[in-house]
Amino acid sequence: FGTAIFSEFNLLSHESIDIGKIKKFILGELSDFIPWKLHLNTYSLLTLKILEKNGVSTQKYSQLESNLLKYDITTAEDYYPNIDLFDKILSLKLLNNFGDLSDISQEFLRQLKQNITINGSINDNLTDTAKFLLMASLLNLNNEIKDEINKIKNYILNETILFHNPKGLKKLNWNLDNLGYKIEIRILYWVLLALSQFPNN
Repeated sequence: FGTAIFSEFNLLSHESIDIGKIKKFILGELSDFIPWKLHLNTYSLLTLKILEKNGVSTQKYSQLESNLLKYDITTAEDYYPNIDLFDKILSLKLLNNFGDLSDISQEFLRQLKQNITINGSINDNLTDTAKFLLMASLLNLNNEIKDEINKIKNYILNETILFHNPKGLKKLNWNLDNLGYKIEIRILYWVLLALSQFPNN
């Protein structure tokens, strides 16, 4: 997150920022692939992409990519597609994998069919819904599941209200509670990110 903030403000070239140390730390994190650290690996890969964008040379990660492809994400303890499947798909894309992702696509489609509700949400959860929309885009399934995507987008755009608290709500009220505010901001982040993948629809 720190690297992303520095990058947004064009501060990575500032004399107080040691990009070399950041790169060394991230490479150390990625040196050994551990399945249950998939979430951390995803953020490490995102950081490397930011460094690449700022002219820092990195390297190929063919072994990490191979391990990711072999890893059966459905065997993860407390497997939750919204996190585990999303992280695997995003990590492979960050590694510039454009090969055969049919097995992952099939798992995504299975989870989509299992979890989409009649109103177009995923598990009646806005964050889950946004992340499933993102996964569809990352897997280039926009045309294959066009009806489902339109249904999901309709739910996000027309059936949800962000920064809204039911009358009388005090616990996690975004206007009164810091945690509630952070949760609402995080939901907004995923919603905007997902919708940004469909600018012309």
